[in-house]
Order: sequence, then structure tokens, then C-alpha cells
Amino acid sequence: MTSSYQFDLLRTYRFLRLAMVLLVLLLFVAVGLYVASRGALLQSISASYYTPVRAVFVRPDTSKGLAEEDDIAVYPGSAVVSFGLCGTRSKQQCEVGSKVSAEQRTLLRRQALELSLYTLKYVDSIDSVVVFMPPEAKSQGTVFLRRNDVTDELDRPLSSLLPTAKPKVGGLTSLEEGQILRLTQTRTYTAEVQASPDGSPVLILTPPGQDT
Repeated sequence: MTSSYQFDLLRTYRFLRLAMVLLVLLLFVAVGLYVASRGALLQSISASYYTPVRAVFVRPDTSKGLAEEDDIAVYPGSAVVSFGLCGTRSKQQCEVGSKVSAEQRTLLRRQALELSLYTLKYVDSIDSVVVFMPPEAKSQGTVFLRRNDVTDELDRPLSSLLPTAKPKVGGLTSLEEGQILRLTQTRTYTAEVQASPDGSPVLILTPPGQDT
């Protein structure tokens, strides 16, 4: 082994050790910058998610023959926030009762739409919103809205889309009802939570009438 080769080997070893030290220092700097910007460290990896699920799977609407069953869209849970609306019948299940009028359903859709729009408008890190509607006697709708679905609406004042200051059953204008149905009717699903291969929960959304 020549002296030149030994020198090169020693120099390479020193560079590797120096690089490892620099990586550790850079890690501490990154953590320090994060704490300075956020105020504290998160307690776990799960805390970085706005919803307990790790991903949202949305099955396509195949009723019109425009999509295949395996055209499933997948969205990361880290960019999804979820809300749950409760009725008044059962504190345990948040039910709204067995006789729900069309006006009541529209009002619930309005609440889901308002929650979604305000979240997407003012929380830049969120790309999608899931709103679990109060369960009825035999079903429960789930509204799922993505930022791309409401791009035009987010550029306008929300009061122009939902002008009723104190919404109540039967108190919405036909124009407002039309806007609500336009944005939520085709984006309402049945929801199911399943475990992924690694055990983490995933949310599966299926268009009505296509349950598998």
C-alpha cells in the first residue's frame, strides 16, 4: 500500500466524519428554526395530521359510464381536515331522527359547505375538507370538498355565496339553495374507515348507491 493511497484513504475518512458532524449540526438548526416558527415541537408524527386517517380514498361515480371502478383518487391525510355535525336526537350517535325534511338536509349541507369554504379560504395548508353529516335512521352522508372544486368560490366573498345571516329551516332563498346543492350534491358520499396494511386508518368515500 503506497503512502499516497494511505493519505487519500485517511483524507476521505476525515471528510466523512466531518460530513456526519455537519449533518447533525444542520439537524439541530432545522429543529431550532421549526420551534422558533411554530412555538413548540409536535408530540408525535400523528400530531402533524389534521385528521386521524392517513389517507382518503375516493371511489369514482361509475353510474354514467365515464369512469372505471379502479379509478380511485387518493389524497394524503396530512392535507385533509375533518368535521362532524351532530343532530339533537341522540348524544351518542348525533342522530337527527327518522323524519328529515328536504329543507333540513339543505340546511345541513349549507353548514358543511360553510365550514369547508372558511377552512379552505383561511388555512393554506389544507387541500381538502371532510364533513361527516349527522346520521339519519339508515344512512349518513359525508361531504368531501377539495380546494380545486371551489376555486372560483374562494375568490369571492363568502357572503355573496351564502348571504343568509341567520339560516334556519325554510329560510334560505332559492338561489342560495341552488348554490348549496350545486357544490355539495355530487360531492356527498358514504364513508367507511378501514385499516391499511400497516394498520393505520384510511377513509374510503363511495358515491351513493355504489357501496361494495
